[in-house]
Amino acid sequence: MLPTELQPLMPPGQSELLTVDMEQWGGSGPLFTAPHGVNLERDDKPDHLPEDFTTYLARACAASTSGSSLSWPVAALALVTATEAPLPGARDPNYLLFKETEQNSWVVALRHGLPDVGD
Repeated sequence: MLPTELQPLMPPGQSELLTVDMEQWGGSGPLFTAPHGVNLERDDKPDHLPEDFTTYLARACAASTSGSSLSWPVAALALVTATEAPLPGARDPNYLLFKETEQNSWVVALRHGLPDVGD
C-alpha cells in the first residue's frame, strides 16, 4: 500500500477500497499491474467487467521475477462481486481525463513508484 502521504484523497469510507495494493516480491524486478481486476466505470461505454485472474497473474508474475505488483485490494473485489456493479468512485484508468490523473490511485502509484531497493 502507498504511504499515507502519497495516498490520494478519497470519499469518506471508500479510501481503503480505492487505494491500490502495492506489493514487493523480492528485489528490483519488473512491475506488474492489474487495474482491470474489478468492475470499473468508463466514459460513454459499458462498464468494464473484471478480467478474471489478472490480479493473481500480476502477483504471481511479480513473485516469480522478484518484482512488484499493483492491484485492487481484496475488499474491493469482494464488493464488486457482491453488487455486480462498478467500484464506487473508481474509473477505468484507460478512460481518465488529464485533470483526474492527479488524484487517481493508479496514476499516483505509478508516478511515485516503489521505494528504491538499494536504499
